[in-house]
Amino acid sequence: MYFKEANVIHVGDIFWNGLYPFIDYSRGGSIDGTIAASAKVIASVDADAVIIPSHGKPLSTLDDLKDYHEMLATIRDNVARLKSAGRPVEETVAAAVVVLSIMRGGLISAIVLLFEAWSKQPNSSKKKRIM
Repeated sequence: MYFKEANVIHVGDIFWNGLYPFIDYSRGGSIDGTIAASAKVIASVDADAVIIPSHGKPLSTLDDLKDYHEMLATIRDNVARLKSAGRPVEETVAAAVVVLSIMRGGLISAIVLLFEAWSKQPNSSKKKRIM
């Protein structure tokens, strides 16, 4: 919901500031969809916009959203690379935790969920970068 005159946008579960989001893979959700949705918001607001995420720091900036977007893309790309290399989920989690050690809250379970979702879809680890 965008309040144009106030330059405030509430983006709901598209944006979890500083956290990996809950993506409901069982109901058709995807990391690519979340990345695409955050890219759409990035393209639609100016640098002075106040962004209200569903979780995390309550009032956020465009830079916060860009950092989140980059975090999602980095996680997706690293998990895809490791999965494509035939690494099991345990090794993928261990490697991703080292690479993304700056993350906090829910990272391990997020990587497991992403790995398992992709394991059910052929060729799903070959994802294109949105931004």
